[in-house]
Amino acid sequence: MCLEDFGDRTLAVAWQEASVSGRLLWGQRALQALIRIHTTATQRYDPACPAFRLAFDVPKLLSELQFFRQHAIAGLWRHALTDSEQDAFDAACQPLCTLLASQPRYFCHRDYHSWNLMAQEEKLGVLDFQDARMGPQAYDVVSLLVDRGTPDILGAEVRAALVMYYVQSFQAETGQPLPRQDFTVLFELVAVQRCLKAIGTFAAMHVMQQRSQYLGYIPPTLAYVQPLLRRYEILRPLELLLRRYTPL
Repeated sequence: MCLEDFGDRTLAVAWQEASVSGRLLWGQRALQALIRIHTTATQRYDPACPAFRLAFDVPKLLSELQFFRQHAIAGLWRHALTDSEQDAFDAACQPLCTLLASQPRYFCHRDYHSWNLMAQEEKLGVLDFQDARMGPQAYDVVSLLVDRGTPDILGAEVRAALVMYYVQSFQAETGQPLPRQDFTVLFELVAVQRCLKAIGTFAAMHVMQQRSQYLGYIPPTLAYVQPLLRRYEILRPLELLLRRYTPL
Protein backbone atom coordinates (compact mmCIF):
# COMPACT_ATOMS: atom_id res chain seq x y z
CA MET A 1 0.00 0.00 0.00
CA CYS A 2 1.28 3.44 -0.93
CA LEU A 3 0.24 6.35 1.28
CA GLU A 4 0.73 10.06 0.71
CA ASP A 5 -0.01 12.84 3.21
CA PHE A 6 -2.11 15.60 1.66
CA GLY A 7 -2.66 17.45 4.94
CA ASP A 8 -6.06 18.35 6.39
CA ARG A 9 -7.12 21.41 4.35
CA THR A 10 -9.82 20.64 1.83
CA LEU A 11 -10.48 22.55 -1.35
CA ALA A 12 -13.80 23.58 0.20
CA VAL A 13 -11.90 25.37 2.97
CA ALA A 14 -9.44 26.88 0.50
CA TRP A 15 -12.35 28.23 -1.54
CA GLN A 16 -14.02 29.68 1.53
CA GLU A 17 -10.82 31.44 2.59
CA ALA A 18 -9.86 32.74 -0.87
CA SER A 19 -10.74 35.90 -2.75
CA VAL A 20 -12.80 35.65 -5.94
CA SER A 21 -9.62 35.40 -8.02
CA GLY A 22 -8.26 32.79 -5.62
CA ARG A 23 -11.39 30.68 -5.94
CA LEU A 24 -11.09 30.85 -9.70
CA LEU A 25 -7.44 29.76 -9.53
CA TRP A 26 -8.13 26.80 -7.24
CA GLY A 27 -11.01 25.76 -9.46
CA GLN A 28 -8.76 25.87 -12.50
CA ARG A 29 -6.25 23.63 -10.75
CA ALA A 30 -8.99 21.11 -9.96
CA LEU A 31 -10.18 21.17 -13.56
CA GLN A 32 -6.66 20.75 -14.90
CA ALA A 33 -6.40 17.52 -12.90
CA LEU A 34 -9.83 16.48 -14.16
CA ILE A 35 -8.81 17.02 -17.78
CA ARG A 36 -5.91 14.62 -17.21
CA ILE A 37 -8.43 12.12 -15.89
CA HIS A 38 -10.63 12.65 -18.94
CA THR A 39 -7.75 12.20 -21.35
CA THR A 40 -4.87 10.09 -20.04
CA ALA A 41 -6.86 7.98 -17.57
CA THR A 42 -9.75 7.47 -20.00
CA GLN A 43 -7.47 6.40 -22.85
CA ARG A 44 -5.38 3.97 -20.82
CA TYR A 45 -7.92 1.20 -20.57
CA ASP A 46 -6.90 -1.35 -17.97
CA PRO A 47 -9.15 -4.42 -17.74
CA ALA A 48 -7.69 -5.18 -14.31
CA CYS A 49 -9.15 -1.92 -12.96
CA PRO A 50 -12.80 -2.37 -11.87
CA ALA A 51 -13.65 1.21 -12.84
CA PHE A 52 -13.34 0.39 -16.54
CA ARG A 53 -15.86 -2.42 -16.18
CA LEU A 54 -18.45 -0.24 -14.42
CA ALA A 55 -20.51 2.56 -15.93
CA PHE A 56 -23.30 5.00 -15.36
CA ASP A 57 -25.70 2.90 -17.38
CA VAL A 58 -29.48 3.16 -17.16
CA PRO A 59 -29.87 0.72 -14.23
CA LYS A 60 -27.22 2.55 -12.19
CA LEU A 61 -28.56 6.04 -12.88
CA LEU A 62 -32.12 4.92 -12.20
CA SER A 63 -31.15 3.13 -8.97
CA GLU A 64 -29.70 6.39 -7.64
CA LEU A 65 -32.95 8.21 -8.35
CA GLN A 66 -34.88 5.39 -6.73
CA PHE A 67 -32.60 5.88 -3.70
CA PHE A 68 -33.76 9.51 -3.65
CA ARG A 69 -37.38 8.34 -3.89
CA GLN A 70 -36.92 5.91 -1.02
CA HIS A 71 -34.95 8.03 1.43
CA ALA A 72 -35.99 11.60 0.61
CA ILE A 73 -39.57 11.36 -0.65
CA ALA A 74 -40.67 8.40 1.49
CA GLY A 75 -38.17 8.58 4.35
CA LEU A 76 -37.58 12.29 5.01
CA TRP A 77 -40.75 13.88 3.61
CA ARG A 78 -42.95 10.91 4.54
CA HIS A 79 -44.85 10.41 1.31
CA ALA A 80 -45.72 6.71 1.30
CA LEU A 81 -45.96 6.05 -2.44
CA THR A 82 -48.14 3.28 -3.78
CA ASP A 83 -46.70 0.77 -6.22
CA SER A 84 -48.29 2.64 -9.13
CA GLU A 85 -46.88 5.96 -7.88
CA GLN A 86 -43.41 4.41 -7.60
CA ASP A 87 -43.75 3.10 -11.16
CA ALA A 88 -44.80 6.56 -12.35
CA PHE A 89 -41.76 8.11 -10.68
CA ASP A 90 -39.43 5.58 -12.31
CA ALA A 91 -41.06 6.17 -15.69
CA ALA A 92 -40.54 9.92 -15.32
CA CYS A 93 -36.84 9.33 -14.58
CA GLN A 94 -36.31 6.94 -17.47
CA PRO A 95 -35.82 9.50 -20.29
CA LEU A 96 -33.14 11.37 -18.33
CA CYS A 97 -31.32 8.15 -17.42
CA THR A 98 -31.46 6.90 -21.00
CA LEU A 99 -30.08 10.14 -22.38
CA LEU A 100 -27.20 10.32 -19.88
CA ALA A 101 -26.31 6.65 -20.35
CA SER A 102 -26.09 7.17 -24.12
CA GLN A 103 -23.35 9.81 -23.86
CA PRO A 104 -19.69 9.05 -24.69
CA ARG A 105 -18.06 7.65 -21.56
CA TYR A 106 -15.08 9.09 -19.72
CA PHE A 107 -13.29 7.96 -16.59
CA CYS A 108 -15.28 9.42 -13.67
CA HIS A 109 -14.01 9.78 -10.13
CA ARG A 110 -17.74 9.94 -9.17
CA ASP A 111 -17.25 12.03 -5.99
CA TYR A 112 -14.95 14.71 -7.36
CA HIS A 113 -16.10 17.42 -4.98
CA SER A 114 -14.21 19.94 -2.88
CA TRP A 115 -14.40 17.87 0.30
CA ASN A 116 -12.49 15.05 -1.44
CA LEU A 117 -9.81 17.33 -2.87
CA MET A 118 -7.05 18.41 -0.50
CA ALA A 119 -5.39 21.80 -0.99
CA GLN A 120 -1.69 21.56 -0.13
CA GLU A 121 0.31 24.68 -0.96
CA GLU A 122 -0.46 25.10 -4.69
CA LYS A 123 -1.24 21.44 -5.39
CA LEU A 124 -4.29 19.23 -5.03
CA GLY A 125 -4.53 15.72 -3.65
CA VAL A 126 -7.43 13.51 -4.74
CA LEU A 127 -9.13 11.20 -2.23
CA ASP A 128 -12.03 8.74 -2.16
CA PHE A 129 -11.81 7.40 -5.70
CA GLN A 130 -12.88 3.84 -4.91
CA ASP A 131 -16.26 4.30 -6.62
CA ALA A 132 -14.79 5.38 -9.97
CA ARG A 133 -16.57 4.25 -13.12
CA MET A 134 -17.14 5.33 -16.71
CA GLY A 135 -19.74 8.00 -17.36
CA PRO A 136 -20.72 11.29 -19.01
CA GLN A 137 -17.97 13.86 -19.51
CA ALA A 138 -19.75 16.48 -17.43
CA TYR A 139 -20.26 14.24 -14.39
CA ASP A 140 -17.16 15.17 -12.38
CA VAL A 141 -17.37 18.81 -13.47
CA VAL A 142 -20.85 18.84 -11.92
CA SER A 143 -19.51 17.16 -8.78
CA LEU A 144 -16.86 19.84 -8.44
CA LEU A 145 -19.03 22.89 -9.07
CA VAL A 146 -22.45 21.91 -7.71
CA ASP A 147 -21.99 19.56 -4.73
CA ARG A 148 -23.46 20.61 -1.36
CA GLY A 149 -23.02 24.34 -0.77
CA THR A 150 -20.49 24.89 -3.57
CA PRO A 151 -22.74 27.09 -5.76
CA ASP A 152 -23.07 29.59 -2.90
CA ILE A 153 -19.35 29.44 -2.09
CA LEU A 154 -18.25 30.11 -5.66
CA GLY A 155 -21.03 32.32 -6.95
CA ALA A 156 -22.59 32.18 -10.40
CA GLU A 157 -19.86 34.16 -12.17
CA VAL A 158 -17.00 31.98 -10.95
CA ARG A 159 -18.93 28.79 -11.73
CA ALA A 160 -19.68 29.98 -15.26
CA ALA A 161 -16.04 31.00 -15.75
CA LEU A 162 -14.86 27.58 -14.60
CA VAL A 163 -17.21 25.75 -16.98
CA MET A 164 -15.82 27.86 -19.81
CA TYR A 165 -12.28 27.15 -18.60
CA TYR A 166 -12.92 23.41 -18.72
CA VAL A 167 -14.36 23.60 -22.24
CA GLN A 168 -11.51 25.70 -23.59
CA SER A 169 -8.81 23.70 -21.80
CA PHE A 170 -10.20 20.36 -22.96
CA GLN A 171 -10.28 21.59 -26.55
CA ALA A 172 -6.73 22.91 -26.28
CA GLU A 173 -5.49 19.64 -24.75
CA THR A 174 -7.19 17.27 -27.18
CA GLY A 175 -7.79 19.28 -30.33
CA GLN A 176 -11.36 18.02 -30.24
CA PRO A 177 -14.26 20.46 -30.58
CA LEU A 178 -16.45 20.76 -27.49
CA PRO A 179 -19.31 23.19 -28.20
CA ARG A 180 -20.04 25.26 -25.11
CA GLN A 181 -23.81 25.06 -25.51
CA ASP A 182 -23.82 21.27 -25.90
CA PHE A 183 -21.61 20.87 -22.84
CA THR A 184 -23.80 23.24 -20.81
CA VAL A 185 -26.92 21.22 -21.62
CA LEU A 186 -25.17 17.99 -20.61
CA PHE A 187 -23.84 19.69 -17.46
CA GLU A 188 -27.32 20.77 -16.40
CA LEU A 189 -28.96 17.41 -17.11
CA VAL A 190 -26.23 15.58 -15.20
CA ALA A 191 -26.68 18.10 -12.38
CA VAL A 192 -30.34 17.18 -12.01
CA GLN A 193 -29.58 13.48 -11.68
CA ARG A 194 -26.62 13.97 -9.37
CA CYS A 195 -28.29 16.55 -7.14
CA LEU A 196 -31.32 14.33 -6.60
CA LYS A 197 -29.00 11.43 -5.83
CA ALA A 198 -27.13 13.63 -3.33
CA ILE A 199 -30.37 14.71 -1.63
CA GLY A 200 -31.23 11.03 -1.23
CA THR A 201 -27.87 10.49 0.44
CA PHE A 202 -28.32 13.47 2.77
CA ALA A 203 -31.79 12.23 3.70
CA ALA A 204 -30.56 8.68 4.32
CA MET A 205 -27.79 10.01 6.57
CA HIS A 206 -30.47 11.65 8.71
CA VAL A 207 -33.15 8.95 8.62
CA MET A 208 -30.95 5.86 8.77
CA GLN A 209 -27.89 7.04 10.71
CA GLN A 210 -29.13 10.05 12.67
CA ARG A 211 -26.42 12.21 11.08
CA SER A 212 -28.51 15.34 10.76
CA GLN A 213 -25.65 17.68 9.83
CA TYR A 214 -26.35 16.90 6.16
CA LEU A 215 -29.93 18.22 6.23
CA GLY A 216 -28.72 21.77 5.72
CA TYR A 217 -27.47 20.88 2.26
CA ILE A 218 -30.92 19.85 1.01
CA PRO A 219 -32.63 23.27 0.62
CA PRO A 220 -29.83 24.87 -1.49
CA THR A 221 -29.55 21.72 -3.61
CA LEU A 222 -33.28 21.75 -4.30
CA ALA A 223 -33.07 25.47 -5.08
CA TYR A 224 -30.31 24.80 -7.61
CA VAL A 225 -32.25 22.00 -9.31
CA GLN A 226 -35.60 23.77 -9.50
CA PRO A 227 -34.94 26.02 -12.54
CA LEU A 228 -33.17 23.19 -14.36
CA LEU A 229 -36.20 20.94 -14.02
CA ARG A 230 -38.33 23.61 -15.68
CA ARG A 231 -35.84 24.33 -18.46
CA TYR A 232 -35.93 21.02 -20.34
CA GLU A 233 -38.93 19.27 -21.85
CA ILE A 234 -37.37 15.86 -21.14
CA LEU A 235 -37.63 16.65 -17.42
CA ARG A 236 -41.22 17.89 -17.48
CA PRO A 237 -42.87 14.67 -16.14
CA LEU A 238 -40.26 14.44 -13.38
CA GLU A 239 -40.70 18.11 -12.46
CA LEU A 240 -44.46 17.66 -12.09
CA LEU A 241 -43.99 14.71 -9.75
CA LEU A 242 -41.32 16.41 -7.69
CA ARG A 243 -43.55 19.45 -7.27
CA ARG A 244 -46.09 17.10 -5.67
CA TYR A 245 -43.71 15.20 -3.40
CA THR A 246 -40.95 17.66 -2.47
CA PRO A 247 -40.78 21.18 -0.99
CA LEU A 248 -39.75 22.71 -4.34
